Amino acid sequence: MDAIQANPLNEKEFATASHDMSIKVWDAPAYKCRMTLKGHEKGIWSLDYDRKTGSRFCTSSPDSLVKVWDIKSGKCSATLSGHTRYCYKAVFDNDGMNIASVGADKLLNYWDLRQTKTPVFSND
Repeated sequence: MDAIQANPLNEKEFATASHDMSIKVWDAPAYKCRMTLKGHEKGIWSLDYDRKTGSRFCTSSPDSLVKVWDIKSGKCSATLSGHTRYCYKAVFDNDGMNIASVGADKLLNYWDLRQTKTPVFSND
């Protein structure tokens, strides 16, 4: 396991992510995995819940991608592809409308989730 985070708005839920390319959403009181999500082509290095709604989280991976996951559907709702090398970390802002990501390409990308084709800011 490489990443773990509790849902900030649901004390009964947490998620884990791993080098085996899987994300697991857990029911804490039952000690049970509720769902397993897959979509990255390499292991997952970071996971961050949206602190405003608690209904989604983002993940980053050495496949250079950031993915946004909808917890209710268990599906990837957005793929952010602005890094050319490993993406080390991705985090939501406090509003849940933007994500910042950093990678081995020495880029800091800032994404507006209303338009995910390219970052709204990149330090390249």
